[in-house]
Amino acid sequence: MARSLLPRLLLPLLLLSCAGRKPRLASAPAGPVEAEYVLRVADPTSRRVEGRGRFAPRGRGDLRLQVERSYAFLEVEKNYVTEVRARAEGKALAVHPDGPDAWRIEGSRGKEVEVEWAVDLVHREEIARREREKPDQYEHPYLAEDHAFLVGAAIFLFPDRGEGPYRVRFEVPEGWPIDVPWEGSVESGFAVPDAPSLLQNYMYLGRGRRSRVGFEGFEVATVAAPRARVPETELEERISKVVRAEVDLLGPPRTSRYLLVFPEAGRLRGAGGSAKRDSLVLAFGWGAIDGSLDHLIGHELAHTLAPTRAGFADDARFANEGFADYVALKARRGSGLLTESRFLAEVARRAERWISISERNGLSLADAAERFFSDRDAYELAYSGGCVLGFLLDHRLDGGIPALYRAIAAAGEERPDARVLREAVVEIGGEEAGALLDRLVSAPAGESVLSAFPPRYQVTARREVDRTLGVRFENGPEPVVAAVERRSSAERAGLREGDRILAFDGEPVEARSDLFRLQRGSQAEEFRVRVRRGSQEVDCAAAYDRRLRVRLSHAEG
Repeated sequence: MARSLLPRLLLPLLLLSCAGRKPRLASAPAGPVEAEYVLRVADPTSRRVEGRGRFAPRGRGDLRLQVERSYAFLEVEKNYVTEVRARAEGKALAVHPDGPDAWRIEGSRGKEVEVEWAVDLVHREEIARREREKPDQYEHPYLAEDHAFLVGAAIFLFPDRGEGPYRVRFEVPEGWPIDVPWEGSVESGFAVPDAPSLLQNYMYLGRGRRSRVGFEGFEVATVAAPRARVPETELEERISKVVRAEVDLLGPPRTSRYLLVFPEAGRLRGAGGSAKRDSLVLAFGWGAIDGSLDHLIGHELAHTLAPTRAGFADDARFANEGFADYVALKARRGSGLLTESRFLAEVARRAERWISISERNGLSLADAAERFFSDRDAYELAYSGGCVLGFLLDHRLDGGIPALYRAIAAAGEERPDARVLREAVVEIGGEEAGALLDRLVSAPAGESVLSAFPPRYQVTARREVDRTLGVRFENGPEPVVAAVERRSSAERAGLREGDRILAFDGEPVEARSDLFRLQRGSQAEEFRVRVRRGSQEVDCAAAYDRRLRVRLSHAEG
C-alpha cells in the first residue's frame, strides 16, 4: 500500500470531538470512492453499532457484501451482523444470504446501492467463554457506556473483490472524540486507501486519556480507555524511545498517523497485544509490570514495521513471533531501556526455556510452528526459540535481521514460509547460515544450541535445583493454590487447585510470605507440604526439578 502523507496542520483535527449525535456534514476527502461508510453509535447501553454504506455502481453482476470473522489470532464462531437492508433508486432491494458471512443484493447491477446493517458487539463474551487460559478479549470490539473499541473486520460489510478507496464517517454521542489511523477529519470523513486498511485496523470512539508523540514524517497517537490499566510512569517518553529505536532499525510506518490503543483488559492477568496494519492494541491486566509495556510495544511494532508487512505463514510462525520478540529486545537495548547485561540475560533465559521445552516433549521449532495455535508448549517454544534464532542469525548475517526482512520482502512474498525464510538467509549469509538455520529449526533443541552462539559470547550452562513449586496462588495473603503448572514439581506432588498450604517441610505456614521465606532458606532437593483439601488434611511430597541454567556474557578479550 502506498504511504499517505498527512500535512501536520491537519493532525489536531483527529482528536476533535463530534458536534453531536448527528455530525455536521462537510465536504469529504476529494476523489471517487468505492464505498462511503457511516458508523453510528446511537445508544451506548445497547451494545450495538449501526452501519450504513453507499456503494458505487458495478457492472459485473449483483453487489455481493461480506464480513470477516477471522482477525487477530482468533476466529469468532459466528458473525454478529443483523438486519441487512438495501435500497437503490429509491426502491427496496431483496437481500439474499450468500453463505454464512455474505449477502447478495438482488437487482443491484449497475446501480448505486445504499445498505444498512447492525452489529451486536457480543464478541468478547464468546471469547471469554472459550479462552479461559489465554483470555484475548482485548482484541475484540466492545461498546461501553462512555467509549467504543472497534475492529474494522468485525464491523464493516465490504464488497467482494473490493479494492477501495473508501470513506468513513461517524455519528456518535455528543462529546465523544474519535481516533482512527486514517487521514481526514470528523467533519469531512476519513479517507481509507484500500480494503486491508479498512478491515485490519482499530478504531476508538469516545472518552479516554489521549496523548501524541511526534516523529519526523509521522506521529503516534495514544488513547487509553477510562478504566484501562496503563503504567503511568513517563508513558509518552517510553513510547517515544521504543518507537524511535525500532524505526531506526526497521524503517518508518506506512502511515502518517499510527494509533496505539489501551482498551479495557477484561480478565487478562499479564500484558497482551495485537498488531494491525496501522494500529496496535495493548492491554495490561493484573500482575503486569512497566517493563512489559516496553517489550509489548516493540514486539507489536515489529509486526507492522517489518517490510514483510503481512507476517510469516504458519509453517514459519517461530520467525513471525520469535523474531518480533528479538527485535523488541534489540529496540529496548538501543533506546536505553534495557542494559546490555540484561539484554544478554534475557536471550540466555530464552535459550534456557527453548531447551527445557524441547527436552520435555521432543518438539522442534518446525513442530512448534505446526502446532502453534493448539499447543501451549509449542506456542512458548516458538516465541523463545525464535527469539534466540533471531539473535544468532543477527550475528551471522551481513546487515542482520533488517536485511533478512528486506530480502523476504524483495522476494514478493506477502506470507513468506520457511522455504522463503531459508532462501533469504542463504542469500545474505551463505550456506553456512542456512545450515545453522536447518540445524536449529529441524531438530529438538539441546546442548548444541549453546554451541551455536557467536564466538564473542561466553556461554555457560549447568543443571541446578529449581526450588519453585510451580503454582499460582489466589489473590490475598493466604497460600491458596489457584492453578498448578503442567509437569511441575507441584503437579508431581499431587497439589490441586483450591489446596490451602498449612505446612512446608514441617514448618507451619500462616501466610504466603511464610512459604516464600521457608523456600528461600531451603537447601533440600525435595519438599514436603501439608494442605487442607476440603475438610481433610493431605500430605504431599516430591523432588524439585533440576533445570538448565544458562549464562551469556561477552567473552574476555
